[in-house]
Amino acid sequence: MNPFLRALEEEHGAAGDLPPEASPMIGRLLVGKWRVGSLLGRGGMSSVYAAVHRNGKQVAIKVLHPVLASNARARARFLREGYIANKIAHQGIAPVLDDGVTDDGLVFLVMELLSGATLDQHCRARGGRLTESEALVIADSVLEVLAAAHGKGVVHRDIKPSNIFLTADGALKLLDFGAARLRETSGSRADTRSGALLGTPGFMAPEQARGRWDEVDARTDLWAVGATMFRLLTGRFVHEADTPNEAIIAAAVSRAPSLASVDSSLGTSADIVDRALKLDPRDRWASATEMQAAVRRGRACVPSCDLPRPAAASEATATVDESSLSRLAADRMVPPPPAAPPRSLFTRNRRALIVGAMAALALALGSWLSMAVERRSLQSHANGQDQAPSTSPKPIVPPIQAAPAGPAASLSPANTAGSPAPAHSPSATARKRSRPRPTAAERTPAVPDSDRTDDDPSASSLAPASVPAAAPGPARLEDVLDERR
Repeated sequence: MNPFLRALEEEHGAAGDLPPEASPMIGRLLVGKWRVGSLLGRGGMSSVYAAVHRNGKQVAIKVLHPVLASNARARARFLREGYIANKIAHQGIAPVLDDGVTDDGLVFLVMELLSGATLDQHCRARGGRLTESEALVIADSVLEVLAAAHGKGVVHRDIKPSNIFLTADGALKLLDFGAARLRETSGSRADTRSGALLGTPGFMAPEQARGRWDEVDARTDLWAVGATMFRLLTGRFVHEADTPNEAIIAAAVSRAPSLASVDSSLGTSADIVDRALKLDPRDRWASATEMQAAVRRGRACVPSCDLPRPAAASEATATVDESSLSRLAADRMVPPPPAAPPRSLFTRNRRALIVGAMAALALALGSWLSMAVERRSLQSHANGQDQAPSTSPKPIVPPIQAAPAGPAASLSPANTAGSPAPAHSPSATARKRSRPRPTAAERTPAVPDSDRTDDDPSASSLAPASVPAAAPGPARLEDVLDERR
């Protein structure tokens, strides 16, 4: 089984023990270009598979467990690993080539596929311990990568033998920046504030074990480098404990034993390791560069050697199985889907344009309805005037002047005897009733001149005359108008 990238996880499963979610993954095509092959390693947060691109390039794909894919914080931390690793841009860090999310929510990273073994596996293959020369040369390479990371503001926070990978061509790669903290990133503070435990108990610095995340800095990584050297040189942990919780408590409150107290033959490395494992960060090495200089001085005192090649390098070569290659051959027969054309301005702003068009249409429709209602009202008013009965102009009748008192005001016989009595309408009669009653002088008719005698003593005055049935005088103007109506 390929051990590559097992160091990405804190705990590892057996090669044949496939997790429930691993079987559906094998042979699956991710986002139309990555064919998943065999399982390389798995842990608490993700699983790592060998995979091949449709152009034939072999890679490793790290997949976040589906149960964690729905957690926004876990997804952000998982994807942040690729950003941090590529930000450092050092040859001792495996680059992240791609990342993505499938249609069903599967989150993955595409990484360089390496051939070799983890430092933990190499040490176990050598009987659990390495020589002082090997431990110092490994520490030298790890500190070189950390110096580059710390220079970019990145604190790894999980340095341990299983996160150090020895390649088959004699190089060293520092893996798993999933627990790393980037100084300019604020999301990691939320992870630590929630009580999440970041790191591995056996390689956890005191401030990290106490959960004092504000105190975690580059010197925390240097403590972990010292704990790694302690493990490689002695075959035991700095704080031996029966449970992980006891190891965390010991790391938080106990001082690390001296390396010479465990193995007195390790004089050259003892000072380097002991200072790195100080309880107070102020007593440790100030930087990775300073510790690396001390390591190189120690290497000058021991037999020279190069980075060890993994003991099981020939067995650790990562390959894609034959079934995946056959699937790849079938995939390559089908041309890749054409690239989607660039989205036009209309496509990008389609929603805004649709909303604007609907608003303009509604405004125009409202204006049209308002004008239609107003036009209908004017037309109805005009039709009503056309249908009203037309009346001829009324003749202008001059008003009847009241006759003055005296002979000129008397009624002529023709007027009293020859004129028929006009028919009066009820309205005219009502108006007559409402008029004031005439006085006695007005009611006394005047005697015409033909009836007067010279001997009459009252010839110069009006005398009452008895008229049997005097006809009424001319009708008033209002009565005439009422009758015509």
